[in-house]
Amino acid sequence: MDQGTLSSPLLSGIPGLVHGFVPDARTGPPGIRRPRQVHGDRVVTVGELAKGATPEADAVLTRPGEPPVGVVTADCVPLLLVDPRGEAAVAVHAGWRGLAAGIVERAEAALRTAGARGPLVAAIGPAASRCCYETTVEIAGRLGARPERVRPSRPGHVRVDLRGVAKDRLGALGIGEERIELAGGCTICDPRWPSWRRDGERAERLLAFVGWKRRGRIRAGEER
Repeated sequence: MDQGTLSSPLLSGIPGLVHGFVPDARTGPPGIRRPRQVHGDRVVTVGELAKGATPEADAVLTRPGEPPVGVVTADCVPLLLVDPRGEAAVAVHAGWRGLAAGIVERAEAALRTAGARGPLVAAIGPAASRCCYETTVEIAGRLGARPERVRPSRPGHVRVDLRGVAKDRLGALGIGEERIELAGGCTICDPRWPSWRRDGERAERLLAFVGWKRRGRIRAGEER
């Protein structure tokens, strides 16, 4: 598997920001702080991760001067949501349970609490897509998936575009399409990315990380 990091051109244009989607979480940059993921809707700050026991959460927020943060996935949606003015950034693990519970909305609210006032930008990394991700009609209903995100399959089941659902949730928060980037493709059918559906217990984990360069290391001409 290619160990190179996938980056988002949209996020790469933000001064001082560092980010990426790494195919194998074991090879990710050092110093990334991660929560103990439980497929829920809780958002914590990187400061809460430094207080001893790792809290259960599925999104973690960092600010300039703090360590970078990350989440791991293997078909679920990795989402990086950023205030381009440099107040804060959030790494989000959004499986179907988290999407249904409102993890995207909670992440946006956490950024607002942290001081983000203007439009946000987002990068959605490789995840299960409509071409391969099958679930029940009941779960698709709980996701509130739009018709264009769903394709009928066998009786009682449909194929759902999880990345599309996450994008729709961001759109409902007022984040326009021009401020949302899809990076990479479907994890299930693209062997470059880890997939639980494809590989089961053998699946590796994708790392999605985001943070800010320390001020002393920002190149001349860059301003936060």
